[in-house]
Amino acid sequence: MIFRLFCAAVAFILFIFAAFPPSFYTVFLRTRVWLGMGSAYAVVAAYLMIPRVRAWTGRYFLQPPIIATIIIPIFSLSWQPPFYLDDLVSLSMTTSYSLSILLLFPLIITAWQYNFRMVIILFGVLGAMDPLIYLISLGPQDSRVIAYLYFSLIRIVAFVAIGFIITELMKNQRKRQSQLIEMNNRLKLQADVALELSAARERNKLSHELHDVLAHTLSSLAVQLEAVKASWETGGEKVETLLDKALDNTRRGLKETRTVVKNLRSEPLVDVGFNDAVRLLTRDAERRGDFTVQLDLEESIDDWEYETIHGIYRIIQEALQNTIKHAEADLVEISLTEPEAGMTEIRISDDGKGFTTPKLADEYHFGINIMKERARSIGAEFSISSAEDSGTQIHLKFRRSQ
Repeated sequence: MIFRLFCAAVAFILFIFAAFPPSFYTVFLRTRVWLGMGSAYAVVAAYLMIPRVRAWTGRYFLQPPIIATIIIPIFSLSWQPPFYLDDLVSLSMTTSYSLSILLLFPLIITAWQYNFRMVIILFGVLGAMDPLIYLISLGPQDSRVIAYLYFSLIRIVAFVAIGFIITELMKNQRKRQSQLIEMNNRLKLQADVALELSAARERNKLSHELHDVLAHTLSSLAVQLEAVKASWETGGEKVETLLDKALDNTRRGLKETRTVVKNLRSEPLVDVGFNDAVRLLTRDAERRGDFTVQLDLEESIDDWEYETIHGIYRIIQEALQNTIKHAEADLVEISLTEPEAGMTEIRISDDGKGFTTPKLADEYHFGINIMKERARSIGAEFSISSAEDSGTQIHLKFRRSQ
């Protein structure tokens, strides 16, 4: 697009010069020279505007217009009729300045799109055509040719130097861009792996939750129904009692299943923020676990990064779930404080029975792994301690990025 605009602008200016010859141009050029150059640039601009040409030429789309914008001004300004030769020095200076302006943009496009070798070919070889034209016109023995050779040599050396600088800059830019693309691909791959691991952890958690709720409930129900079957013939109050227990277990299992599904589907952090979401979570835990929760939260946490507060919320949720299932606690204390700038500490403790026995440790094990993984995802140090009849204490410590 930029090259097309350049060619169209040059064609427009040259048409104006044809209608109103510029007074600042020290050598008079005939109208047909301006018209010829303007028409040639207009053709190049039209070439660059046709999508089908670009589709047909493919990778060679830019090369013909670049070559054309080099040859057009060189032949138009250098190949002049003999009556200009008396003022050769003035003509050589004027055309050299004009060529420098007209060739600069194709030089930039070439260096931008191609390598330094292409710059040498187009501007070192084609750019030397104007002194060759004067050598053919005047012959090598004419001393006036030296003036034009001088200006041409300066322009060629300057253009090659500029082309080298631009190609080196573009080479470095392409290298950085390639490295950036490679890093982005690596990050994308890591994100995909992390997503898969996260999904696997959530599936494991879901399987554990459903196992705790459905498997235990159905196992208990099966035992009770077997007892009902064995006692059916004798009948009486014993069968009725067993059926009542089976119904109670079924209702409780259904309620727990609904709670699990609700926790999986909801995202209260988005709706009400961290502090209110934790309060709702603790109220539900108090109702289900028959214990009291004391909260001490940092009010500014709602302004933290979502990934951080989401990880903290899930850790608190898992800790409360373990307390409900295993601890038989009366009091749970949750505190989130900042002992120093940028440092955050989270403490979750209960006064339950702890889990020093192997059985309880195994029951806690899955939930502890979940909390450890959550802590690792937010860069937190995780520790847990427990003693029989002395409750459980969970401690997280991490430095939040500013």
